[in-house]
Amino acid sequence: MPTANLFYVNNGDTPVVKAFNWRYLMRGESEVLPEFKAFTTFEKSTYNGHTKELEQYLQTQGITDIYLCGIYTEACVLATAFNLFDNGYRVHLIKDCCWSPHKTLHKAAMKVMWYAIGGMYFTESNMMLNREGKK
Repeated sequence: MPTANLFYVNNGDTPVVKAFNWRYLMRGESEVLPEFKAFTTFEKSTYNGHTKELEQYLQTQGITDIYLCGIYTEACVLATAFNLFDNGYRVHLIKDCCWSPHKTLHKAAMKVMWYAIGGMYFTESNMMLNREGKK
């Protein structure tokens, strides 16, 4: 299964800097974890991770189903899930691999995605591992 990693880079001109003067994760202050370096990595500088580069990769690979997880469920995961869904992808949310420090917002975002993109496409990491082990 093709796997890609989305990596947030704050380039100093991002919407969060403009709106909130949020100056964390600036270019050079963080790096892709060693465990993820084997995967194709796409940089993003907004909440939405569905970049032009990712779209080109998805089309080239013939990918129609996306298994999505990440941090800041109420922002990055939600924005990416909606954008992918709106662009015709079937989004499978790996619910136990989504996280936010804001538990109430995390739960609310999960509920919104359950209704908006389809709870039948929610899965858990053990289901993914079992699926991969059967190949």
